[in-house]
Amino acid sequence: MKFIRELKARLHAFNEEMKLARVMYAPNGFRSASGISSLKEVVYIPVGLLITGVLLPIGISSLVTANTSGWNSSVVTIVQTLIPVLAGIAIALYFFKDVVL
Repeated sequence: MKFIRELKARLHAFNEEMKLARVMYAPNGFRSASGISSLKEVVYIPVGLLITGVLLPIGISSLVTANTSGWNSSVVTIVQTLIPVLAGIAIALYFFKDVVL
């Protein structure tokens, strides 16, 4: 039991040292509220960008190339032009909300 307690104490001390090292060397953009980068942020951001980069062009091209032969011309204009433009603006505002707003 003494060995396990010593091992836990060493792991705790090592964990505290690593927290300090992460605070000192972590880039400012990836700090959580506690000042330490979380693995979730580091993994979720690239995965989210990858999924967005794959699905967004597919969705926009599906809207633009949809069969609109029986639709009203104003509806065609909204679906093929306005929605992709608004999607681009929404994405830009999401990423640059601190600069714009």
